[in-house]
Amino acid sequence: MPCFNDFFGFCEELSAKNPLQSPTNHAMMATIKQSASGSVVLRLKQATWQGYGLLLCISLCCTTVVAQRPSMTVEQLIVQAIRSHPAVLSADADAEASHLDAKTARLQWWPTPSIQTSLVEDQVLTRLRVDQPLWTHGRIQASIAQSDWIAQSADANIALQQYTIANQVIDAWVGVVLAAEKIRIAEQHRAQLTRYQQMMERRVVAEISARVELALIESRVLQNQVNQAAAQAAFRANLARLQELTQSNLTQMVAAEMPSSTTLTTPILQTVDRHTLESWSSAPANHPSVQKISHQAAAATELARAKQAEQWPALHLSYSKNLSNQQSSEQLGGSTVALELQYTTGAGFANWRQHQAAQARVTALQQATLAARRDVNIQLQYDQQDYLSAASRISGLHAAASGTEHVRDSYERQFIVGRKSWLDVMNAAREVEQNAYQLAEAQSLLLGAYYRLQLQTGQMVWPAQGTP
Repeated sequence: MPCFNDFFGFCEELSAKNPLQSPTNHAMMATIKQSASGSVVLRLKQATWQGYGLLLCISLCCTTVVAQRPSMTVEQLIVQAIRSHPAVLSADADAEASHLDAKTARLQWWPTPSIQTSLVEDQVLTRLRVDQPLWTHGRIQASIAQSDWIAQSADANIALQQYTIANQVIDAWVGVVLAAEKIRIAEQHRAQLTRYQQMMERRVVAEISARVELALIESRVLQNQVNQAAAQAAFRANLARLQELTQSNLTQMVAAEMPSSTTLTTPILQTVDRHTLESWSSAPANHPSVQKISHQAAAATELARAKQAEQWPALHLSYSKNLSNQQSSEQLGGSTVALELQYTTGAGFANWRQHQAAQARVTALQQATLAARRDVNIQLQYDQQDYLSAASRISGLHAAASGTEHVRDSYERQFIVGRKSWLDVMNAAREVEQNAYQLAEAQSLLLGAYYRLQLQTGQMVWPAQGTP
């Protein structure tokens, strides 16, 4: 553990400078050892105020060693986001309510008790009535089926909210990766410009080159600073967005700790084959946006069936008992059991109109289902074309970047012998930088398209949660 080796050296230097040191402190420091397993063992035979100070330093050093940066794996970030996002929690609560409604709908087959109290000729009459439906022309069955489809639509809405949050996380994460890559490119170009600036300053002092050539490189340095500042601002903005989505502390993340775009895209380009591309060609039938609307259409169909059943009479078995005093019971009768045929037309014979409205709503939702499937297919085609375009560009940009670096180095050597101008060298260096930026953008485009395609086709597996 090099951290502790450096720390021991620091303690030795501190004790050498400390006029209050004593043999006790030397004895205490001699008992700090590193075990074979790599852990640090501290044994104190005598305690002094300096010993407690040393313990505090060691504890801080150990904390620094074991502290880990937050993970930036996109799958883990998605899990963190959907686990605590209010939209997902709201959809989950709505689904729970829908399932309770589905359970309640099944109670329509049970008897319905009711108590009615009325005032007739200065007498209070109270009557108990129990209704048991026997035949409703399929109205109760349709109502139960409707509640079941609504519950399934609510479940699909949970997955849809998860997909929406996951897409937002992917976009923010790709933005962080791209900004970090641009920061690295700007820093590498800045190092190259600094070397050029130092060389040109020596040439200007020796009156080999004109001062205007030094002014040229100074302007390129300022442009590089602007590019780097813009990349840093984009990095902070996307990191803040990612932190808000995941509710994780990501403020300690720095661009230098992010994996490079090449490191992230190389395994993808090696694993994606023709079969994978074919699986991305069309939306799956269980896509949550399609499922949600299709379940809503099925629920509307059952509602239309229930409205149609209401146009027919219903057969009920009823039991009625008078709970008033004996005189009222003699007038109104005690207990009665009857087989009743009930028919309700609705206000202004509205049943027929309600059935027509329900049928129109079914047609609307069926068309909405087709529209949702078409939208998903269009998005899949866009992402697939983005992936294919980025993959083809990456191979060409790698070759272009290698070629422009050779040209830059050649122009630099030719400038030394007077065959190329300083502007040629600066333009070659700028071309290297621009190719690097284009390569980073193509790689970020490929990353975003790949993860969106994996998500939309149900091929992305989220850790500790399974496939969405």
